[in-house]
Amino acid sequence: MFSRLDSTFNFNQIPPAMSVPGLRNALVKVLRDYAARVELQRGCQGATRGDVRDLLTFHLQSQALSVIVTSGTNCSMCGKKSILCPGTHCAELRTFGCGHVAHLTCCLEGCGTAAMLALPPTGAGVRTNVNELSWLLVSK
Repeated sequence: MFSRLDSTFNFNQIPPAMSVPGLRNALVKVLRDYAARVELQRGCQGATRGDVRDLLTFHLQSQALSVIVTSGTNCSMCGKKSILCPGTHCAELRTFGCGHVAHLTCCLEGCGTAAMLALPPTGAGVRTNVNELSWLLVSK
């Protein structure tokens, strides 16, 4: 009678003393199918978490790479080409994890967000606030 149990079936309609052939097997099948579905969902979640963790690690490692600054690099704030001036004293440079490079004075004159994220001179070993938060996420 119950080769396949409908989810909208109302068990309250069955009198308590009535014997329903196949009901037990149908209920067992429903519970096993549900358990298999839950297990599959957990496996997919675990695989997705692993993929996200791997992609985040790769992204953070690529963002932690050094920023190349040449004499042809433009300041991201003022647009001047002469960021590095051979033989002359140039303004301090600020590098960002996203690859942008700017003069210190341009950062301080710009918006508050750019000034907040400004790095100390290259070689000081300090990351931007955004990168510090990212590294905290990876280390936990």
